[in-house]
Amino acid sequence: MLLGVHPLTVTNWEHNRTSPALRFLPGILALISFDPSSPTTSPGERLRACRRRAGLSQERLARLLGIDPSTLSRWERNLRDPTGRYARLAVTFLGHCERGICPDRNGVAFRLQLSPTR
Repeated sequence: MLLGVHPLTVTNWEHNRTSPALRFLPGILALISFDPSSPTTSPGERLRACRRRAGLSQERLARLLGIDPSTLSRWERNLRDPTGRYARLAVTFLGHCERGICPDRNGVAFRLQLSPTR
């Protein structure tokens, strides 16, 4: 149970009977040492790809960033750009994630790294 799931669950994923929950993606990507998502170019696409690689829901990342989930959704769909402090938080998240330093599900260490500086 390397991924924390029953072997039949993995079989169902492999045969496209079910899809893995978001929380399992970091373990799966680490196991296969490959990220099958297509290369992204827009900031919103990069943000979404990093969030998913980290296994975070929009609600969870929004909470970590101190924003409303609908705001994060607009950022990811390139409808709005983060500004000011939130732009710095988004860039920090992208930088950490793209270097493979993604937050854990509790986000404690990540919250400390994102704490606002005035």
